[in-house]
Amino acid sequence: MKILFLNPPHLMGSVYMKEVGRCGRKSIAGEYWPPTGLASLAAVAGESGAQPLFWDGMLPHLHFENLKLYLLNHKPSVIIMLTTTPTFNNDLQNARLIKEYLPESLIGMVGTHSSVYTEETCKSEEIDFVLINEAENTLSFLVPIWKDFFKSWRSKAKDIPALAFKQDDGSIHVNHTPSYVTNLDNLPFPERCLMRLERYTMPFFNNEPFVTIIPSRGCPYRCTFCRAGRVWGSKVRLRSVENVIREIELITQRYEIKNLVFMTDSFTFSRQWVMDFCKALKELATPLRWICNSRVDAVDLPMLQAMKESGCLMVSYGIESPHPDILKSARKDITSEDIRKAIKVTRKAGILSFGYFILGLPGETEQTIKKTIRFARKLRPDFVNFHIATPFPGTEFYQYARNHSLLTTRKWEAFEEEGSAVISYPHLPAERLQFWQKKAMKAFYLRPQKILREILRLRSLSEFKAKCKAFRKIFFSS
Repeated sequence: MKILFLNPPHLMGSVYMKEVGRCGRKSIAGEYWPPTGLASLAAVAGESGAQPLFWDGMLPHLHFENLKLYLLNHKPSVIIMLTTTPTFNNDLQNARLIKEYLPESLIGMVGTHSSVYTEETCKSEEIDFVLINEAENTLSFLVPIWKDFFKSWRSKAKDIPALAFKQDDGSIHVNHTPSYVTNLDNLPFPERCLMRLERYTMPFFNNEPFVTIIPSRGCPYRCTFCRAGRVWGSKVRLRSVENVIREIELITQRYEIKNLVFMTDSFTFSRQWVMDFCKALKELATPLRWICNSRVDAVDLPMLQAMKESGCLMVSYGIESPHPDILKSARKDITSEDIRKAIKVTRKAGILSFGYFILGLPGETEQTIKKTIRFARKLRPDFVNFHIATPFPGTEFYQYARNHSLLTTRKWEAFEEEGSAVISYPHLPAERLQFWQKKAMKAFYLRPQKILREILRLRSLSEFKAKCKAFRKIFFSS
């Protein structure tokens, strides 16, 4: 049987997405992130006896008409769609169109939004099932049932954890029992041979192809604005260094790609793991360039120096805010001194830093935003992004916003952090958050010394063009 893993194309205008879950959506800076999580599910389906297919509608110049031809040519029995909060309605519309051409095929959804609104998603006429949160185990149980009992699969799937589906009588069966993979080394590597890897590029890597690698899952932190712990659980599960190195060797040998992005909630969670990994990375025959993210309280100079020596070019930090009351309210569990120290030692190690700030968390005022902008300019990370606080469904922040009647809309397309604001305080309305987000970006980047530093950092004409393109998108996109 054929199972199509689908990142649906846009049908309702442009939606820019950083989170994500970052992966698999187009960012406002212009890069296309490979949906590695979806490719991981495709690998599990193949290992379980199905024929996996893959189609990423986020890539440029792909539209529903292209997808329609693909569907009619391959006729998959099952279609599993990746969905996010801002693309949810768009993805439902894709499902309706697909049902017109393949009425007998099953259509399911996977992703944070459908995992939070499981029953609501399943009640949609076009959706047959939902894979809840971490889905590899669930899919490995489902595939043999679909293969052998496709017409009557629902009667045999009721005990499968982390699964919801529409029953024959129209009622919704939901099994919310989590199904986390205990040993991530047991998972097959993502089925990248199905992906058009040459299409996934970013300006930072001089518009060369890159891949994303997931070295761990789980997050023990309790940030009120984040869904990571809900999706992946609070227990951190690390892949072995040897397992990650084997995946990297496969990538470099088979695809000749040397640019890596490590996608995890904190790459530096285990200091010993990082040191062992960097040592193993240095021993590879192919020099690599890579970036990762970290908490500001989880790095030190020797670790960063080891990362630099193994090819690390940049570390991204979730700074959010320098204000103690806001950080405490968001349960970020860091201090402004942690922030300063992390950026200082990262710079000393010769690694670029990217600081992510959030404007509009509870406790924010126009005065605190002004101080945040001054803090960011004085801190001098190499790059920043100022997100507008977005209460995504499934977070404590979302419940706070609902309980205090702060949400301006339930149009999911607006929940996208970059340019729209869906939260409005009496003292800080949505339009002011949008104003300050734009002002903060300009205040940081449009400084003579910053512009000169970026010019001096240029390595090639193609990099110059890539940065100009990213600049236009950041400051002149609607």
